[in-house]
Parts: sequence; structure tokens; C-alpha cells
Amino acid sequence: MVYYNNNLRDKIRTSARTYERYMFKKVGELKNTAKLETAEHLRSVPESGLAAFEGSFRWGGEWKNLWVVGDVTVPEEAAG
Repeated sequence: MVYYNNNLRDKIRTSARTYERYMFKKVGELKNTAKLETAEHLRSVPESGLAAFEGSFRWGGEWKNLWVVGDVTVPEEAAG
């Protein structure tokens, strides 16, 4: 005999609907990238301090922010 926890099932379904908009599919590449790691709470794109990078890297920490700038072309199938 199988027992179902309907309350848990409903919570999982609600969570899936809530986070669905945050899930994504890779459709292109970011090129000519630069980054700035800072503890400052900036309100606009920084004009200085950006360092070029390629590939992946680790960042983070308490109250850390990461600004990334670059060029991207949105493919036709992802427009909208």
C-alpha cells in the first residue's frame, strides 16, 4: 500500500510554479566580458574598476556583489 502526503505534494507543486520563472535555458554566449566584485551597494553600472575575464570563476561572501558587463545577441527563437 502506498500513502501520499497531499500537503507535501501541494507544497512542492506551489514551489515549482513559484520558481519556474527563474529557470532558464542557455541560448547564447556573453562576449567581451568584464566584472567588478564589490561590497558596495551600487545603483548603476560602475564606470571604472571593471576587469576583463573569460570562463568561470568563484566569487561571493557576505555582502558581496558582482557586476558583469558584456555583449550578447538574443537569438530569434528567444526574442520576446
